[in-house]
Amino acid sequence: MLMHDVPATLSFDIEEYVKQFPLYCMYEGIKHKFINVSRLGDVFITDNLESTSYNKRVLITDLYQFSKEK
Repeated sequence: MLMHDVPATLSFDIEEYVKQFPLYCMYEGIKHKFINVSRLGDVFITDNLESTSYNKRVLITDLYQFSKEK
């Protein structure tokens, strides 16, 4: 499945999973929290590690060093 083909129901499942099991990543040298993935293939992230809402939409290929740790 291509990222730009993510069904809306799968996006919902990802959001619920990430709420239970937070995922962090690096973006442009700054640690971010992964929030969700859109049906268009971009991902929602935030540089506020305590937040549950996003402030950036980026390509997943721009993210690196995924981690469960803040």
